[in-house]
Amino acid sequence: MDQRSAIGFSLGWSSPEPYGSDRVPRDMRVRLISKGGLSLCLAVGLVATSGSICLAEVVRLDLDPDRTAISFSLPATLHAVNGTMRLERGFIAFEAATGRAQGEVVVSSRSAATGHKGRDRVMHRKVLDSDRFPSMVFYPETVKGSLVDGETVDLVVEGSIELQGELHPIVWLTRVEREADHLSVGIKFDVPYVEWGLTDPSKLLLRVGRVVHVGIHAQGTLSKR
Repeated sequence: MDQRSAIGFSLGWSSPEPYGSDRVPRDMRVRLISKGGLSLCLAVGLVATSGSICLAEVVRLDLDPDRTAISFSLPATLHAVNGTMRLERGFIAFEAATGRAQGEVVVSSRSAATGHKGRDRVMHRKVLDSDRFPSMVFYPETVKGSLVDGETVDLVVEGSIELQGELHPIVWLTRVEREADHLSVGIKFDVPYVEWGLTDPSKLLLRVGRVVHVGIHAQGTLSKR
């Protein structure tokens, strides 16, 4: 199998047992263009960049919200707090040869639920501020590893996550199984939410961890351009 057939991509596996649209924010477009013109290549497939011609094969993965499960876990004084969130939309496009990527994976902040009304009310009002920030978005930038048809591989996706209007670097550890144009993916990553400026909801007698463990199980389709 040549390099074009071995497709590089990564999207968490067992969560703690553990996000779209084709429009990318202007600041992301500028950042990607500055990293070698990938966004231009993705847009037209053939473009002059710094006097050279971009002919790289672009691979795109579209995630199916109806076949995606997102879970999170937060250590607490007496027991772990477990919850779920919903994928709104998600796609990742990347150069098979270089691993440079763009896209967006959008998760609904408003969908976050732990099964406890009082706790969820505090989470949405004091921590997520989901009325003002209804979504959190992951922007992929690089993919490390190769996806091979008929095999399960471990990959790494590096990028940024937008929380409450601020971008933070993040790494997705990923396990991917490919069968032709179908992918089953598992992603896991940690969110140090207090370090990133979100409110710590701990109380005097109830302490919670400052890092949320997130897992994603998703199904998607693969296409080449």
